[in-house]
Amino acid sequence: HERQAPAVVLDAMAGSGVRALRYLLEVPRVCGAVANDSSPLAMAAIGANALLSGLQAAGAHRYTAPDGSVLEASCQDAVAYMHEHPGRFDALCLDPCGSVAELLPAAVRCLKVGGLLCASATDLGALSGRFGEQCAARYGAQPLRSGAKLAPELAMRMLLASAARAAGAVGRSIRPLLSVTFADFFVRVIVE
Repeated sequence: HERQAPAVVLDAMAGSGVRALRYLLEVPRVCGAVANDSSPLAMAAIGANALLSGLQAAGAHRYTAPDGSVLEASCQDAVAYMHEHPGRFDALCLDPCGSVAELLPAAVRCLKVGGLLCASATDLGALSGRFGEQCAARYGAQPLRSGAKLAPELAMRMLLASAARAAGAVGRSIRPLLSVTFADFFVRVIVE
């Protein structure tokens, strides 16, 4: 069994930082995580949650776990942060409130080749066809007004297509690993 290299994960819109902390503390391969959010209040929450999770402060916005893994907190716009760190991350999580489409090009560039992209979209009003112009502008697709039965499936496929176009723009491709829809609210895809 071949030992895998340590991984570094970015939660680009981290909020309280809990997801980045869970990756750091619960996934053995993860040696570093960045919890980024544009809100100073979120930065304070990330720091508080790091300390509550047993990490030690190790300088400005850096926290160290007992095993030596490191959490870095960053307070920047997600797209700006991703543009500043091309090819740095093994895995990246995007979970905005609304559309994820405008974040995908920067996310693909921020990932190492072969990295994992976990992307969520909660703008199913656009993806389901209720707001077709928004879907075309955001995702480059025109949804069918097919009714509630097919809407989650079509939303998932449009999100995958948008990720594929973002990857193709930089000479990469995607391989879907997991796609999930939650009723009429939420679509999540994980691609390599």
